Amino acid sequence: MPDFNTRENESGTEPDRQSLKGRLLVGHDALRGAATELASPRLVLPYLCAALGGAVFLAGILMPVYQLARLVGNAVFAPAIARAPNHHTFLLLSCAMSLLALATIIVVTLLAPSTAMVGFAFLFGAFTLGVALGVHNIALARAMAYVWKPSNRHKMLSATEILAGLSGIVIALVPAFLFETVDELTVHVRLLWAAAMATVLALLIGVVFARVRVGSGAAAMPENASHSVSRPSFFGQVRASYKTLLGFSWFRRFLLMRLLLVSVQYGAVFYALHAAVQHAANPWSLVVFAIAGSLGGMAAGFASRLVPASDPRRSIVLGAAAGGAAAFVALSTEFSASVNLAAVYALVFFLMSAGDVIIYIGTMAYYLERVDRLHLENGLALVKIVLQPVILIQTVLLAYLAHFQHVILPVFVLAGLAIAGLFAAMALPKPGRHDHADPSLMSGSKAHARV
Repeated sequence: MPDFNTRENESGTEPDRQSLKGRLLVGHDALRGAATELASPRLVLPYLCAALGGAVFLAGILMPVYQLARLVGNAVFAPAIARAPNHHTFLLLSCAMSLLALATIIVVTLLAPSTAMVGFAFLFGAFTLGVALGVHNIALARAMAYVWKPSNRHKMLSATEILAGLSGIVIALVPAFLFETVDELTVHVRLLWAAAMATVLALLIGVVFARVRVGSGAAAMPENASHSVSRPSFFGQVRASYKTLLGFSWFRRFLLMRLLLVSVQYGAVFYALHAAVQHAANPWSLVVFAIAGSLGGMAAGFASRLVPASDPRRSIVLGAAAGGAAAFVALSTEFSASVNLAAVYALVFFLMSAGDVIIYIGTMAYYLERVDRLHLENGLALVKIVLQPVILIQTVLLAYLAHFQHVILPVFVLAGLAIAGLFAAMALPKPGRHDHADPSLMSGSKAHARV
């Protein structure tokens, strides 16, 4: 195995290492994306929980538990990642935590569990996966800023989603070729094994990524990163960063748009519950839905490459439109028996996944374009802190409707929110650092005076 730690004196080796590190980051994130899709708390976990006899309300709150855990991962680890000299460790830590969560759920499902065991396993799994992804997203954003050039980020994000979709499809189909079909539940659980396989591969690539050294710590810093002469305290730095970000009009409007688009990015759990009621008896339904989601991610990657990278807002609008279309397809299956087929409902998950991915690409590209590197990690954490209470309240209310009224009612609400989010995305300011915060909100450090 080559020694990636050895520094060469030739001038041509540094760009080669930078390029290699960029490609490794694409591969790592693609496999993490595939694993997240194969063990999705929006589709796979609620579907499995309901199929194992868990309460509909319990299946419905897995997503808010997952999101709350992501908030914990963001809020607890963002300041540590911002100060850490090496963020690679946190990428590997997130993979290890995901493997623990998947192993817990798999073991419990193999033990002919009681309802109480099902509840514990899925709640623990959803929470641990959420913390893991929260850590991963913060560390990944920092890695993107350091490894990918600004002109290449949109292209790299698109390539990552294409590879994630392709990897998800291939890995999901591997158990079908290696094992015989026993019953529908066994086929469903094999998706979790596939997710674990993808996570292990991501972990291995992450190890190689960590071993590739590009320059020194100072050389690796982005050219527009800010430094202050005197460092504030740990919590003082976080408070000052939050205060500065909220002083920007673009950030406040960005938050509003994200709040409305939670219907697309975090509402898929209610489509999963609706699909489970209609198609859980079909042994291959969950595999078909998961593959449809992976295909949606691939299609989103290709579609986002067609959208001009100079204006990420167009990607966000396109993603919101896809989310609205998914809601209308789901509603059509309820009111027309001729289209109430697993193949038709697969289109719902295709559109939901495509919308989610396109919105992710657009919002991440827009955010990285606007935010100062000093506030990068804390800004991501602040977005989660604002979003999570709203997501929690919305999901609990919709889960109540699904459990005590009808599983189709939340879909009506999600359709309306997707349309509102589309208009909010259209109203975002143009990308580019050209607005300013109220100076009274800024800290005394000159580093905080940059947009």
